[in-house]
Amino acid sequence: MDRWCQQLERYTRARIESGLCASEAPARSTGELELQARFYAGEFGLAWRGTAGEQVEAIHLGEWNREAGPDFVGAKLLIDGEESQGDIELDPEDVDWERHGHALNPAFENVVLHVFFRAGRKRFFTRTHRNTAIVQVALDARTEGRSTARSGANTPPVSQEAVTALVDAAARFRLGRKREVWLRAEVLHGRREALFQALAAGMGYKNNKVPFLLVAQRVRLARAASAGGEALLFGIAGFLEAKRFDAGTDATRGYSRRLWDEWWAIRDREARLQLPADAWSMGAQRPQNHPHRRMGALAAMAMNFESLERAVAKADASAFAKALAGLNHLFWQSRCSLDGSPLNPPCALIGTQRAVDLAANILAPAAGIAAGEKILRGLRAGSPSGKVRRSMAWLGIESRSAASSFAHQGLIQVYEDFHPADPGDLLDRIL
Repeated sequence: MDRWCQQLERYTRARIESGLCASEAPARSTGELELQARFYAGEFGLAWRGTAGEQVEAIHLGEWNREAGPDFVGAKLLIDGEESQGDIELDPEDVDWERHGHALNPAFENVVLHVFFRAGRKRFFTRTHRNTAIVQVALDARTEGRSTARSGANTPPVSQEAVTALVDAAARFRLGRKREVWLRAEVLHGRREALFQALAAGMGYKNNKVPFLLVAQRVRLARAASAGGEALLFGIAGFLEAKRFDAGTDATRGYSRRLWDEWWAIRDREARLQLPADAWSMGAQRPQNHPHRRMGALAAMAMNFESLERAVAKADASAFAKALAGLNHLFWQSRCSLDGSPLNPPCALIGTQRAVDLAANILAPAAGIAAGEKILRGLRAGSPSGKVRRSMAWLGIESRSAASSFAHQGLIQVYEDFHPADPGDLLDRIL
C-alpha cells in the first residue's frame, strides 16, 4: 500500500509539473447553461474564498428557479461561519450583473451569492436595488486534460511490467478524481439524486452530457418517477413539438399525443426551465443513440430506480449492468426518435457494453477507491476507443494485456496527461 501511495503521489506531482493543474478561465464559447450545470453538480467544489476574503461554504445550492430571477433559489450557505439563506446568481462575467439589469430588479433582492468566471479590468461590486452588497465568488474552470491533437515519433520499448505499473497509477488517479466528483454531488443532492444525475449524464455520452445533466437537475428523480414524469423529461428537454403529432404510425402519434397532453397541463409553470433547441447535438450518431431514445431510456431508469439503487448499495457490478441492460420501453424498443423512425431490428434500450461502461464510470466511483478498483478490474472493457488504441501503440501494450476497464481507464488518463512524452522518462519520474 505504501508503494501504491507513493506512485499515486508521484503521478499527481508529474501532472502538476506538466502544468495540468493550472487553472484557467473558461473559453468565451463555454455556455452559461454548461457553467450552471457544472456548478450545481459540485464540479467547482463546495467551499470558496470570496473576492473580499470571505470564507464561503455550500450546505445546499437550492433549487433551479422556475420563475424570473436568479438561477438558484433557497440556497443555504456558511459565510464566514454564519449561516445565510437566499438565492444564487451565476454569470460568465462579473459585469453581467449590471449588464442584465439585476441591480435594478427586485426579483434579485434575496441573492446572497454572485458567482462569476471572468473579471474585468476594473473591480466590480455586486449590489441589489436597495444597495445591499452581495458576496462575490470568482471561479475558474480547470482543464482536466491536455489536447490529444499532438503527435510524436515512436519511442523505444520499455519494460512491460513498469508500463503496467504506470497505467495502474493513472487508473487510480482517474478513479480518485471521479470519486471526488461523486462525493460532491452526493453531499449537495443526496445519494439517490447524485445517482440519477450521473445516469442522465451517461445517457448524453460526450456531445449531450450537459443537456442531459441539466434535464435531470431541473426535473429531479421524484418527479421523473411520478405519473407524468416521462412527459416532464421530454418537455424540459424541449423535445415536444406540435409538428410531430402528424408524423409516423398510429402508435407513434398516440405516444406523442399522450406526452403532449401531459406536458401541456404543466408547461406554463415549467417554461423557464425548458432547454433551447441549440443545447442539443442531434447529428453524427447511430440511430439507436438518438437523444430522444436516450431520454426514453432515462424515463425507464427513473421508473425502475430501486433495482439500480440496490446494486449501488451493494457495489454489485453484475446486478447494476443487468438492471440497465434489462430496461424495457414498449415504444422505444423499436424506434429511434419521436418522429417514429423505426429500428430494424428492435434493440435494447441500454446495450450490454454501454451498461458495463456506466458501471465503470458511475458504480466504481460510488463504491469507493478500493471497491471501485476491484469493480473496474472485474469489468471486461469493450472495443478500445481511439485514445486507448493510440495509448497502447505509444506504450507498446498488447490488447490482451489491457482487457479490463481498469486498464482502459488508466490508458486514457496517461494519454491525456502525457502523450507524446518519452514513456521511459515518465516511468523514471513516477515509478
